[in-house]
Amino acid sequence: MSAPDVRHPGHLSGGVVAVAVWVLPTPCRDRYSDEFRADLSVLARGRQLPYALGTLAGALRLRRAIGATDAARAARSVTYWKCRLGRHKWSVVNDDNPEQRRGTHRECSHCLKIKDETDFPHQKTTWISIGPGG
Repeated sequence: MSAPDVRHPGHLSGGVVAVAVWVLPTPCRDRYSDEFRADLSVLARGRQLPYALGTLAGALRLRRAIGATDAARAARSVTYWKCRLGRHKWSVVNDDNPEQRRGTHRECSHCLKIKDETDFPHQKTTWISIGPGG
């Protein structure tokens, strides 16, 4: 099996794909832009425009399908403004390891950042005296 010839997409077909990608939700645009342009690059010059027009025709249906399945994940991919300021909403959750169900860690309920045990403030302080009378 030989590798397909890779071509640069034509200006018109590339523009049509760009319009089709613009209709999609913002978190998914880069992914689908890369996929559609990769498909265009392996098509012959005469097949690029029909493919791009088909992509444009199906863009609204693809937008609805993405919205139905990825709404929760897309909502979490946008960083919450308080998390950007370091004001996370920490909650204790169980570890995903099935062998150690008792293990827990802290996780932000907005941005899903995990806080390790080493990041926690120390709960117990021990004072060590050095030398006599200290």
